[in-house]
Amino acid sequence: MKAKYGLRFAALGYLGQARTAPEAGELADPKDRIAELEQLKAGSDLERRGDLKGAIAKYEALVAQNAKFADAWFRLGDAQEKVGRLQDAVRSYRAGINASPVLAQQVALSVGSLDLRLGQLDDAEAHAMLMMKTQPGAAHHLLGRIALARGDRASAEREARQAMNDHLYHEAGAVLLAIVTIDAGRPADALRLLDEVKKSSRLPVPGLDSTRGDALARME
Repeated sequence: MKAKYGLRFAALGYLGQARTAPEAGELADPKDRIAELEQLKAGSDLERRGDLKGAIAKYEALVAQNAKFADAWFRLGDAQEKVGRLQDAVRSYRAGINASPVLAQQVALSVGSLDLRLGQLDDAEAHAMLMMKTQPGAAHHLLGRIALARGDRASAEREARQAMNDHLYHEAGAVLLAIVTIDAGRPADALRLLDEVKKSSRLPVPGLDSTRGDALARME
């Protein structure tokens, strides 16, 4: 498994080499780390106030000073994604993973989802596979969305059902399965599935109402 993981990691263009200790003479001054963390907090405060442009500028300054500051890269990618700078966000997430490869699986969903939105389906699939061991529900759900984008309805249905086996992704998998079922020309079946999810769920399910509306519209 480690070999396969390393091959996928390398195929995505990452360095794939996490350094366990700094080289001689490379130890950071603790005061610098405190200053960096304060700047990171300042960026987060700007985000909370809705100033995404200011937050992005703050994070960009941080990574310019320290290209190995993974948290700053990830915050930058998230902020760029929020303002629609998707390709920039992918680059920032990738830079963060290069800075700290051990965190790859934690952000693979974000990067894979962005790859999917950008039509980079092979990269999206590779990121989904990075999550398979630690986040199987998320991995199968993303693989299902990728299969749907490729027009592979059979694979999309299989992956959606696999996602439903994970309690964390059961509802999201069901909505995806309903989308696949509608695409297959069976809106009534999709509607029954969505109604079951709506009845059993205690919280709003993203995409459920819009998918249900699509099923109803197709049934006229």
